[in-house]
Amino acid sequence: MPAPRPPLYHLSMSVLRRSQGRSAVMASAYRSASRMVDHRTGFVADYRRKQDVAPLPLILPDGCPTMDRSAFWNGVEQHHRRQDAVTAREIDAALPHGLTRNQESTLAERFARWLADTFHVGVDVGVHRKAWNHHVDMLLSACEVRADGSFGKKVTALDGIATKRSKTPINPVELIRETWARMINDTLAEAGRKERVDHRSYQRQGVPLIPGFHLGRAVAAMEKKEPGSTEVGARLAAIEQENETNHPELRRSREPKPNRPERKPRGGRKPRAVRPRAPLAGPGLPGSPDAVPLPGGSVATGRGLRPAAFRK
Repeated sequence: MPAPRPPLYHLSMSVLRRSQGRSAVMASAYRSASRMVDHRTGFVADYRRKQDVAPLPLILPDGCPTMDRSAFWNGVEQHHRRQDAVTAREIDAALPHGLTRNQESTLAERFARWLADTFHVGVDVGVHRKAWNHHVDMLLSACEVRADGSFGKKVTALDGIATKRSKTPINPVELIRETWARMINDTLAEAGRKERVDHRSYQRQGVPLIPGFHLGRAVAAMEKKEPGSTEVGARLAAIEQENETNHPELRRSREPKPNRPERKPRGGRKPRAVRPRAPLAGPGLPGSPDAVPLPGGSVATGRGLRPAAFRK
């Protein structure tokens, strides 16, 4: 009998572009659930009310002096002067279910330390522990961090276009994905668990399954409310059904997701009073002596253009 189907693996990378109105300072505040001020734009990001976030200290390459999170990312923003600059890179990675908080933090810190030492960048890490989705959000500086804490040139090893032009034999994204899978498997082995993850596609693994796809937040909410209500949701359900029918030995054991915790009301807020609207009467209103008739059945008053129906 073939081996049981491995757990799901997810790691995605993206770039943070200034031309899209984004800021590395704002992204860092989100990952650390803190309040930070972008000195370049004056914008203030306050995520202190965000719950279920465990930020780790800012991780720099080995030998670099310790730096404050706000000072570091403001320095990154000041270092990049172009309006279309890529100031940082983002990594979103799923954590396996069943790990303790300490195991999750240790795994995230180990991976961030490897990234910082391998590519000589600063790494900001936030472990987000939503009841139904434990994952790690990482923010990597796009520029090199020198031993004295100053910023250098862009790290071309993380740039896909520069890597293709230089014809580098090692794909950095593939290396990052492979390293994350290896560290997850090491953590699972240390915890005495038999499950393993694999960063490769089903085709590369030799697993005869049809790959699925990501629904997206809006579609997932619609499917949760009414299964099969969207075209993409019905297509994904058909793929899962075909996989389970043709290969029942590889069927994944489905554990029910915990219910989403109820949102706690924010303290200090009172219900806002609704001011009653004043009746349409008095000087300056349609039908009053100062109303000026216009062609088309409208009237011009001190309060603007209003249809003739208001004159009644």
